Amino acid sequence: MRERGLSRAWLLGVIGAHLLAPTSAARARGDAIAWDAPCGDPSAFAARVEELGGELEGVEVEVGVSAVEEGFHGRLRVVRGDERAAREIDDAGCEDVLDALAIAAALALRALGAPAAPVALERAPAASEIPEALAPQGLAARLGVGAALRGGLGPVPDAALAPAVVVALELGPLWAGLSVSYWPEAAATLDERGRGVTLFALGTTLEVGYRIGGEVAVVPCAVVESSVAFARGTGVERPRSEATWVLDAGAAVWLTLDLEDRVRLFARAELLVGLARPIYGVEAEAVFASPLLRGAGGGGVLVMF
Repeated sequence: MRERGLSRAWLLGVIGAHLLAPTSAARARGDAIAWDAPCGDPSAFAARVEELGGELEGVEVEVGVSAVEEGFHGRLRVVRGDERAAREIDDAGCEDVLDALAIAAALALRALGAPAAPVALERAPAASEIPEALAPQGLAARLGVGAALRGGLGPVPDAALAPAVVVALELGPLWAGLSVSYWPEAAATLDERGRGVTLFALGTTLEVGYRIGGEVAVVPCAVVESSVAFARGTGVERPRSEATWVLDAGAAVWLTLDLEDRVRLFARAELLVGLARPIYGVEAEAVFASPLLRGAGGGGVLVMF
C-alpha cells in the first residue's frame, strides 16, 4: 500500500510540474526577450503574456526591473515592425511589477495588431520561359528608312510615277511617316492658241497612323502633304517661270509585310483633297482647279532599326 501511495504521489507531481511549467514555445519566445530583472524568468513572462492574449511571434520585447527606494521600478518596450509601445511601472514587489508588465505587454500587443503572415516568394520566370503570347508588349521605338514609288494623280497635270524617300518611326502600335517625293515634268495646254506650261513638283508628306497586326499589318493614316509645282511657259515668245504651292489633306492606308526582322515591304493607297495658291506668276494656276481631288497608290521597302 505504501508503494502504491508513493507511485501515486510521484505521478501527481509529474503532472503538476508539466501543467505549471511554461510550454516549449513560450520558452523559445522567452529566450528572445531582452531580460534584465532580479526576479522571475523570461519563459514564465512569455507564458503569462500569451495566457493574457498577447502574440509574441515576430516581436521584440525588452523587460527591465530595478530596485528603488520605494520598491521596484519596471520598464517595458515592445516593437513590431514600425510600431512600438513602452510602459514603466512602480510597485512594492518585484513579482508584482513583472505581473503588471506582462499585462501591459499583452494589451500593447493586442493594440499593435496581429503579425503579418509570411509571404512565400517564388522565382520569377526568365524571359525565355515566358510564352510569346503572354510576354508584355512594350513600346519600343523602331526607326525605318526606305524608298517608294508613288503612282497616280499628283501635283502635276497628268498621272505620273513619283520616286520617294521614306522615313518611318514606330512606337508600339503608333506609326508616323515622313516622305519626300519628286513628280517628274509633265505638260499642260492652257488655251486654244497653244499656250501651255511644263511642270515638275517636289512634295513632302507627313502621315500619322495606328498599326494593326503583326508580321502582316494594316496601318490607317491621316495625311498632310505640301508640294511646290514649278512651271515654265510654252508656246509663247517670252516664256515665264512660275511656281504654285499645293496643300493636300486626306487619308491613306498602308499594308505591310515583315520579311525578316528588319526588312518590311509595303503597299499604300491615298485619297487627298487640296488647294492651290500661286507663289509667283498666275498662268500656271489655271492647271490646278480648286479644290483638287486626287488619288495615288504605290509601294516600297523599309529597313527597320
